[in-house]
Amino acid sequence: MTTALDKPLRREILIEDRAYTLTIDPNGLKLVEKGRRNGTELAWRDLVNGDAWNAGFSSSTPAAVAGYPHVTVPAGFVHGLPMGVSFVAGAWQDGEVLALAHAFELAQPVRRPPRMMPSLGYDGDAAASATAP
Repeated sequence: MTTALDKPLRREILIEDRAYTLTIDPNGLKLVEKGRRNGTELAWRDLVNGDAWNAGFSSSTPAAVAGYPHVTVPAGFVHGLPMGVSFVAGAWQDGEVLALAHAFELAQPVRRPPRMMPSLGYDGDAAASATAP
């Protein structure tokens, strides 16, 4: 069952004692801190397309901003594309997060060496290479 979202749905929420307005509409989500005009936006198509993520940060941003250690290791493949799993720990726990990532890699050996694609035969002369058989 699907329900049409014909008008924006707004909710006031608290995140770590800060008030935000969450708006859900046919285009996506928008989260704006009270008293501010701009916030974080996420379009529905970005969730579907994956790499089109344009919310202004990546999965590593929160850890980097907070100064927490963060490491991503290979976790497998989906439709032939590599996927990773990230580990984040509290401040000054670099050794712990590295040990956890290392233990995961040992328990889940999914890394594949990169495939080297065949050379295009470029010899430095673009005009000649474009006309060569």
